[in-house]
Amino acid sequence: MYKVEAIANYFIEKGILTDNPVNPMKLQKLLFYAYGWYYALFDKKLFGDSIQAWQYGPVIPAIYHDVKGYGNYPITTLISKGIGKEGSMFSFHYNTPKVDAEKDGELINFLDAMWNVYSKYSAVNLSTATHAVGTPWHDVAKTYDFVLPKGAIINDSLIKDYFISEKKKIESKN
Repeated sequence: MYKVEAIANYFIEKGILTDNPVNPMKLQKLLFYAYGWYYALFDKKLFGDSIQAWQYGPVIPAIYHDVKGYGNYPITTLISKGIGKEGSMFSFHYNTPKVDAEKDGELINFLDAMWNVYSKYSAVNLSTATHAVGTPWHDVAKTYDFVLPKGAIINDSLIKDYFISEKKKIESKN
């Protein structure tokens, strides 16, 4: 499992370098699709953070809070996380979580594939897609009559089952 901030930073950096920047909503949807496909393809979680059902689709709350200041605008800097104090109480060391290209080549290939498929869509298009009937977000929202309470979790089994089903649909066409 990887840190969700490292996966988020991969997409943020990719957006900056390819002149196809991501805003906070698009980042959330990229993370959701990467998480789901990784679970379906590799039978393990991509990151440990839970995914919640919010009004505009699946959200990882920690990432939401890290980038919410950008609003609808492109994210222009990587997420940094404090990892502890050094020296005085005013000295704080920051670490920017990133995917290690040498160590994580398979992961980078996977994330590149996710980027190539999903980055061409707008945040609104991706959000709309996550709301489609039968998606994990839709199934959770339906149980609450589409009035989602704060912290409504999208169960991992819903995500995994949905993406396995999508994988089977693709395989049956080939």
